[in-house]
Amino acid sequence: MAIKRRKTLSTPIFGKYSSESNSGEIQKKSAMSIRHLFRKIPAMLYSIDRQGRLIDVSDHWLEVMGYKRSEVIGKKSTDFLTEESRQLAQKNRLPKFYKLGFARDIPYQIVKKNGEIIDVLLSAASERDDSGEVVRSFAVLNDITEQKKAQEELRKSEATLQAIMDQIPGIVFQYILSPDGSFSVTFISNLVKGYWGYTAEEIMAAPSLVFKLLHPDDLDMVNLKIVESARTLKDLSIQHRIICPDDSIKWVWVKASPQPLPGGDILWNGILLDITEQKQLEMLLIESERRYRSLVEFSEHHMFLLDKDGKYISSNNRVENLGLESGQSLVGKYLGDVYPSETAELYLEQLKKVFNTGHAVSFEHSLQVGEKTCFHLDTLYPIFRENKIWAVGGICRDITQMKQALNTLQRKEAELLRQTRKIKKMNTALSVLIEKRIQDKKELEQNVLLNVKTLILPYLQRLKGKFDQDDILKYLNIIESNINEFVSPFANILSSNYTSLTPTEIQVADLIKQGKTSKEIASIFHISSKAVSFHRSNIRRKLGLVNKKINLATFLQTLR
Repeated sequence: MAIKRRKTLSTPIFGKYSSESNSGEIQKKSAMSIRHLFRKIPAMLYSIDRQGRLIDVSDHWLEVMGYKRSEVIGKKSTDFLTEESRQLAQKNRLPKFYKLGFARDIPYQIVKKNGEIIDVLLSAASERDDSGEVVRSFAVLNDITEQKKAQEELRKSEATLQAIMDQIPGIVFQYILSPDGSFSVTFISNLVKGYWGYTAEEIMAAPSLVFKLLHPDDLDMVNLKIVESARTLKDLSIQHRIICPDDSIKWVWVKASPQPLPGGDILWNGILLDITEQKQLEMLLIESERRYRSLVEFSEHHMFLLDKDGKYISSNNRVENLGLESGQSLVGKYLGDVYPSETAELYLEQLKKVFNTGHAVSFEHSLQVGEKTCFHLDTLYPIFRENKIWAVGGICRDITQMKQALNTLQRKEAELLRQTRKIKKMNTALSVLIEKRIQDKKELEQNVLLNVKTLILPYLQRLKGKFDQDDILKYLNIIESNINEFVSPFANILSSNYTSLTPTEIQVADLIKQGKTSKEIASIFHISSKAVSFHRSNIRRKLGLVNKKINLATFLQTLR
């Protein structure tokens, strides 16, 4: 509250002093005593004038702030505030203080000489003159830095705890049961709304909601368990159902530890876990085990479980392919009791491999059953419990028929391979023959075409316009002779091997080969005998018979 200045006191407590009255010296001493007391009080005290400048500060203020008195007197009190606190003081808090004349527990942050920032609560009172104006004020600062740190640490701790509880896959709770049967929920985590549709505040305000959501068939069991835990002070562990607001049913697991309280109350600190999926999996597992047992019992293969020593833990009844009577039990027997020593050792070796590696193995072996040799394909696989191999499961398949079929197939494949190779060789030979046939056909076509053009068509041209019987008969004889020669590649040989021969020379050579004289050839072509001799000479030269005692007609007849 504001301190109104008394008219009889001409100077303030910490102002300048006057000796206008006889009591001036007494007032001066009193003022000095109060100033001394002000400075020695173990609190952060300061006084400011109407401009907000420091008039005096306590020794404790200087000690905390790290200044000397000469360094601060005359400076504005706001100079020691952080920028944020200074803005708040100048724009809002100081005007309000000058208006009201007092302030109480105003939070500020002030900066020490070494730059360290501390949190304080400021309380102040002002002194006014006769006109009501504030002439000076007195303030005390309460250092709450450690308190704020503690509060911040507490806030962080509570936030961390809440974050941890929010991450726990369940509801953390405190439940108190009184001797008269009444109960209360003193704490429950926020996840409860996701389970029951009610907030934590609603549950704590009306704890009966907890039991309202219990499945009717489980209510009596839950109450009995709670009473038993309260009586024996043993941990509470209950699995029961709850009916959610959407009428769905969930399975929960409540685990809590009881603690007796004064007055006979029992406090349980516990957690509630949603085990709906686990329960569903359990039911699926039960159904799966039922189906598995049906599959094992009705399987056409021998299926079994072995421990690490090779002892049968379980087995179906399909043991006839082991040389045993159908339905005979193997439980409790060892591999050595069922198989010959060599096969049993192979089994134990594979069994050890599965236990050591955790991987399945498959292997084949034979077994003499009476006079019959049976072949088996066995698969061993690990069965885990709590991340450890508990046993090894096995399937024994009789593959005797498959082996026999495989051997037959291999023999047939070998025979087929031999036949394939034989056919391949025949195909190769046939391909060569076909290629030769095609080539011969081409050569034949060429021979026919060439012979027709060379040995037939010229004479047919000469027949045109001829009416003399002897000439017609002569040309027809030539044509007939040449047609008989079609099968012979004579003309083609001449044109292919002796490319320098002209078509007329080829015709002349053909007539010479037929035994025609030069006179007959001259008559056929209607040329002179001298011209025929010229053609003969050219033919001998081009055939390389010059100066050789070789009859031309005989040579030509050798060209086949």
